[in-house]
Order: sequence, then structure tokens, then C-alpha cells
Amino acid sequence: MRNIKGIAVGLCLAAAIVGFSTSSKATLIGTDVDVFLSVGGTTVINQTLSVTAPSSSVSANFGGVDYSVIVPDGLPGSDGSSFTLIPFNFSFGGDFRSDVLLTLSSLNAGSIVSGLSQTGGFAGGTTSFTDTSVTVSWSSIQVGLPTYHFDIETTAVPEPVGITFFSIGLVGLAFARRERTARR
Repeated sequence: MRNIKGIAVGLCLAAAIVGFSTSSKATLIGTDVDVFLSVGGTTVINQTLSVTAPSSSVSANFGGVDYSVIVPDGLPGSDGSSFTLIPFNFSFGGDFRSDVLLTLSSLNAGSIVSGLSQTGGFAGGTTSFTDTSVTVSWSSIQVGLPTYHFDIETTAVPEPVGITFFSIGLVGLAFARRERTARR
């Protein structure tokens, strides 16, 4: 009888562990992301982008500059939750644009946004985020040379199946403890 109870407690612990481990990996592949880019108060891009492997992008030309937003960009170290802004002109010298605002929203692929970090391009942007969006704003941005790359840090939200397994494990542990204290 003790062996059966030991096995039952072991199964309950396993169910609790499985409950934590079935959380989904965060990725933007297969997600529709709303992309908004404004330059000097003028809307340049306001479009929904369906993210497919290995990357999807949206582009627009404003004031002689091609602006591209690529999601995800597949750079080394990227876990699929990243994006890049490329402001490019075809002149030989770089110029600066002021008041550039980029927001990606509707980011919900089984996870919530928990951080945002810049890993490429010239520093100087201000970043902010909510559970489902990221925003970068620059008082001035260099055009022509840099690629502005960002990694979105995410925290996986447990799937309903994982929560169910975790709950079953906890109930089983409580029951096993109750049985143990009743025998004393």
C-alpha cells in the first residue's frame, strides 16, 4: 500500500512539473503585428504585418528615405522575437531625421512582453513596452548607415493544459498529505 501511495505522490509531483514545462515558447511567427512608424509627426507606416518564417517586412518611402521594418530578422541570437528598423537613403552621406516613433502592437503569441533591448544601430532611442506592444522613439535618428535592431524579451504564459496539470498535481499532493496525517 505504501508503494502505491509513493507512486501516486511521484505522479502528482510529475504532473505539477509538467504543468510548468508546457508553457509555450514565445515567438512572433504566425502573429499579425500592427506596425506604426511616424517621422516628424507624419505617419509613414500604419499597417498590419503577418509574420512568416524566416521574416516579414513592411516598407515605405518618405522624404527620399526608404524605411523598412523587419519582423523577426533572423539575426544570430534572435529567438524569433525581434525586429529591425532600417532607414536608408541613396545619397553618399548620412543625414538625421528627428522625432521618429516606431510602435509594434498586438504582440500576443502565448507570451507577454517583459523587456526590450537595443542590440544594433546607434544608441539614443527611448524604449517602452506594455504586455502586448513595444515602442521606440528617437529625438534624432541617423539615416543611410545603421540598422537599428531590437530584441523583445518575453515571458511565456502557461497554456490551459499546463495549468490543469499543475492543479491536478497540487490536489494530489494535498490529498496525499491528508492521508498521511490521518494515519498518524
